[in-house]
Amino acid sequence: MDTDPWVGWKWLHAPTVAHVRIHTNDLEAVVAVSGGSLGPPVRFRPRNDDGGTVGVHLGCGRTTLLELFDQDPVLAMFGVDTAVLRAAPTRLRHSCCEVTGLEPMKARLDSAQIPSLELGTGLGDALQIWIGDPDGNAVEPMEHTATSRQLVGDDPLPAARPA
Repeated sequence: MDTDPWVGWKWLHAPTVAHVRIHTNDLEAVVAVSGGSLGPPVRFRPRNDDGGTVGVHLGCGRTTLLELFDQDPVLAMFGVDTAVLRAAPTRLRHSCCEVTGLEPMKARLDSAQIPSLELGTGLGDALQIWIGDPDGNAVEPMEHTATSRQLVGDDPLPAARPA
């Protein structure tokens, strides 16, 4: 008898880490270190409704990113009480796995009665849902679209790199 729990699953490819999101109080200083002359290139800069930069996505491979966000502006953009998150012991906000077939995955989660948020589109135009692991950590299954800025780029500002 086969006891492999993955038998019967039909993945188009192995799940890939899509990004890790970290919040900071000094975005430009962190970008200078993490995405400086020896670091990964800036893929795009998410912006708030006023056009101000709230984060930077650094390319760490074909579809893998390091997301750095200026904590107060991005949380204010979503109406989150910054005092609550400032008291958190970590600045790691969530992990994200790139998947294919997000709609069928959402249907499987629903049929298994695993709580998840509705399928939506994130700041970078990728499809996403949100679930929590048993320890309460946020997990974002995400599927890229043809217009995902994580892949096609969207950085009108020059990257923090010397010429």
